[in-house]
Amino acid sequence: VAASLERIGLDPDVAQRLVKELRVSGVSLLEDTTVKVYGRVSEVAGEPGEPLRSGFKQSLKSSKSGPPLKLSLSDGSELECDVFMAAAGRTPNTQWLAGAQSEDGGGGGGGSGVALGKRGHVEVDSKLQSTSRRGVYACGDLLGLPSMALASTAVEEGARAVTGMLGEDAGSGAGGGGGGNPVGIWTIPEVGYYGPTLAEARKRGVDAEEGVATYADCLRGRVFAPDGLLKLVFDKSTGVILGVHIIGTDACELIHFGMSLVKEKATLGMVIGQMFVAVTYHELFKAAAFNGNSKLAFGIQWTEILRILREGFGSSAGGGDLRAKLGDGSLREAFDMMDKDGSGSLEAGEVLEVMRGLGAGPDLTKGAVANLVRLADTDGNGEIDYQEFEAIVRRVL
Repeated sequence: VAASLERIGLDPDVAQRLVKELRVSGVSLLEDTTVKVYGRVSEVAGEPGEPLRSGFKQSLKSSKSGPPLKLSLSDGSELECDVFMAAAGRTPNTQWLAGAQSEDGGGGGGGSGVALGKRGHVEVDSKLQSTSRRGVYACGDLLGLPSMALASTAVEEGARAVTGMLGEDAGSGAGGGGGGNPVGIWTIPEVGYYGPTLAEARKRGVDAEEGVATYADCLRGRVFAPDGLLKLVFDKSTGVILGVHIIGTDACELIHFGMSLVKEKATLGMVIGQMFVAVTYHELFKAAAFNGNSKLAFGIQWTEILRILREGFGSSAGGGDLRAKLGDGSLREAFDMMDKDGSGSLEAGEVLEVMRGLGAGPDLTKGAVANLVRLADTDGNGEIDYQEFEAIVRRVL
């Protein structure tokens, strides 16, 4: 079940939590099991009607009274129930497209020239125009998930498609439900997501990480619904938020703020610096941003220090002087020359002298360097070694 949920875009941890919560709620999940045959239990064995199995009588009509339904399962067991609803998935409504050809060679003949994807949906660009037949637009049931599952999504796409036909800016992110639309799943607990999961982002070549907050990390969640989860997927090099994944109370409401963060290319630092009203679930975004920031070698605490360093070095950094010294070994030589006691580490005053020797101007103060050493000092001895020093220089570049 969890694997199936991941295929439709759910984060793996969110999918596993949903399955767990459903089971806790009393929902029985029979995995790797299918219904072979079903029918109503005959009140009298051998009653007229085509038998599907011993004691079964074919009946596709629902009834509030009479014998119950019995299902014969692929594992050899039988299940008796009042209602059997077959949720076999959704198929794009593209059969009528004469000449449509799917990627696997399916589709009829005729000549529309509209290419279909593996699941039978029309392949479109960000403006909902067919990628194989210019001038042809598609929306709603012609596209893949979530377009064909939600009327609200289809209505929005219809408006975007018409806007594109008129040559106006139709906006971005509409392309066939490929992450351009927020998704809400009205289970208990609710699930909402927008943008790629961590695995999807890394598959696209992004050096990504995720910040995680449980609902217990905010006061409202701790009191009313502690079992939820919120994730922010972000680019490690920039801190820009790429995706938001939520499971828990009001997830389908919260995802709209998450979508805004992604669309506005907000960073972890921007979320951390934002004020949230107390005792709200929105505080979870800040908690997740803090968690993500803790996974960065140079997080929000470094922002101001790195700015001062870049300004202090000025053209020396921008012109490649520092990069050249890093490459020819001069950086290491300068560090070792200042390490007069041979300990392999330098204190703040010594680090400042090395940086000034490398071209830093008078704007680089001892106070700024002291803060730098405090953040870079991983063992708490008040000094930094060459590896830590080199990492800082590389970050300045």
